[in-house]
Amino acid sequence: MSLSQFLSFANSTVTFNNLGGQGPVPSPEEYIQYEELLGLIPPDVVLRVTNTTPYMPSFNMMNSTNPGGPTGVDFNGLSGEFGIINVLSATSVGLKFAFLNKTDETPFTVSQVFFSWFDLDNNVDGDGNIVRQEKIIVADTFSTFFLDPFFTTVNVTTEPGGTGFCSTVFGNIADNPMDPMALTPEQESKAVTIVYEDISEFEVELSIGGPPNEFGRNLIFGGLSSVIASPPPPSPPPSPPPAPFAPGTGFSPPPPGFVIKSDPHFQGLDGNVFDFDGEAGNVYTLLLQPDDGLELIARFSTAYTTGIDMVDGVMFAYKPKGTWLTSVAVRVTADDAEEILVVATSPLGGAATQTRHGSVLQYAGDGEGADLIQVEFAEHGQTDIISFISENLEGKITVVPPPANWEVEEENKAGLTHLNIGIDRLSTSNVKTLD
Repeated sequence: MSLSQFLSFANSTVTFNNLGGQGPVPSPEEYIQYEELLGLIPPDVVLRVTNTTPYMPSFNMMNSTNPGGPTGVDFNGLSGEFGIINVLSATSVGLKFAFLNKTDETPFTVSQVFFSWFDLDNNVDGDGNIVRQEKIIVADTFSTFFLDPFFTTVNVTTEPGGTGFCSTVFGNIADNPMDPMALTPEQESKAVTIVYEDISEFEVELSIGGPPNEFGRNLIFGGLSSVIASPPPPSPPPSPPPAPFAPGTGFSPPPPGFVIKSDPHFQGLDGNVFDFDGEAGNVYTLLLQPDDGLELIARFSTAYTTGIDMVDGVMFAYKPKGTWLTSVAVRVTADDAEEILVVATSPLGGAATQTRHGSVLQYAGDGEGADLIQVEFAEHGQTDIISFISENLEGKITVVPPPANWEVEEENKAGLTHLNIGIDRLSTSNVKTLD
């Protein structure tokens, strides 16, 4: 049986808790078994964790001479919405995670499952050196993994037969996560989410660095995490105004033009760079010069970017983020004549010209049309280019479809297509009235 799903330990129970025969609940079954997994896991499927190499928890040696004393396995099992396993310092343990049908213990195959490791951190000694470093080596049976794309503190290494994820920063119980889908920026920086496909089991190795002592560290894990939906960092402040052009100084003015790209990033006529998100669904005036009969307006819509999003248990390779442009209108007037050029990512009607990924409509407005806007079409790779030329305004509108690796069905591409604008030339008779 196969199932595409995500995993959660939020309301799980532990029915066996005796990893490697170390307890804390003695039983003939020497493993940890989780039941009542949320997400889309059927209720008769369990997750069993078995050690494949000798397992040693914290305080184990102390208990050999002090029976009944504290032991790290008391942490094992569940901690809130997370699974947890304690490992003694300067030791490692191999583990197998297996999805099983509860009734007959046969393997249960999932077509996709998200599995995350959280709170990868370490101790430091009196000189500030890293000690008791946490490291997870994941066998190369996964399809991909996700780290915080901007601020991760996890070091990724290539290991024989696997990929290592290693802590690099100090941490203690005070910064442990509480909700896998609501991690703080610090918690996201210490997490990794692994994506497995068509598996019924996977293996990892957990290790805690030295120096050896009776203490160890707790490794915590879960299913889907907010790492795959982490927001981007704040935009940088606007660039300072450029210095005046001074021949012979080596300084040249910024490249001419007004540019709007992606979600959306602006370059103003003065060369300054800034962001303006607006609100999805609204129409904004981007350029207005009544003295020269120029107007440029655009509709902002919800933008999308690369990243995993889950909707009703289905995984998509893109997620909503900010806004971008989905229609642009250029209006040019002269005396009693008026002409309007509209470019959109959605169909504009029977009179429109269809490009590969958009629609273009050119028509006379309330006045008489007089060929005020010249339009040319071109293609560059997967991008459609619509060039427009008028007496006082010249530029390009590009129609950008979704990336091929998003694997978007043809009928859904229009909703994931956006426009970029570049103004190459603007002539004005009165710069003071330019808005």
